[in-house]
Amino acid sequence: MRNLFVQPKYTIDTSSLLAMMNVGEKSGELSKVLEEVSAYYEREVNFAIRTMTTVLEPVLLIVM
Repeated sequence: MRNLFVQPKYTIDTSSLLAMMNVGEKSGELSKVLEEVSAYYEREVNFAIRTMTTVLEPVLLIVM
């Protein structure tokens, strides 16, 4: 039986995230760091959604 779940191409690098949070905490800029991390991952998710939509749209048009 083949794997039906797509393996993620990218994973969250928790060591980098924790290091950034540590620096933000020490500098008193934790909220700013978390906003930047949030913006980064939001861009990544939006890119993945656009890519998936671009690939799936022609397939759905052919099937329908």
